[in-house]
Amino acid sequence: RSLAEDDVDGYVSISVLKETGKLVGVTAVGSRAGEIASQGAVAMTHGLKVKDIALTVLPYPAHMFALQQVCSMAASELFQSSTVGSIINGFYRKARKNRKSDPGE
Repeated sequence: RSLAEDDVDGYVSISVLKETGKLVGVTAVGSRAGEIASQGAVAMTHGLKVKDIALTVLPYPAHMFALQQVCSMAASELFQSSTVGSIINGFYRKARKNRKSDPGE
C-alpha cells in the first residue's frame, strides 16, 4: 500500500527469540509506523511466532504487509538454521553438486 501511495520512506525491524521463533520486539519508522507497531504489539501479547505472522492472510494492500514480510524472512532464516533446514539444505547442495558433475548435461 505504501508503494501505491508513494510513501516508501521508513523501515521495519523485529527482534525474535531464536530458540522459539517468538516475536519479542518491533521497530517501525515511517508515516504508518503506529499501525505496524500496533499489529506487532498484538502479536507479542498473544505469543505469536514469526511463522504465524508470515502465514497470516492479509487484505492487500495493507501497511501490515511490511511486518509480515520481515517476519517471513525471519521465519525462513530460523527454519534454515534448524536441524531439519540443515538436512534439507544439505540435500540441495548435494543435488546441485551432482548435477554440475554429471557429464550427460
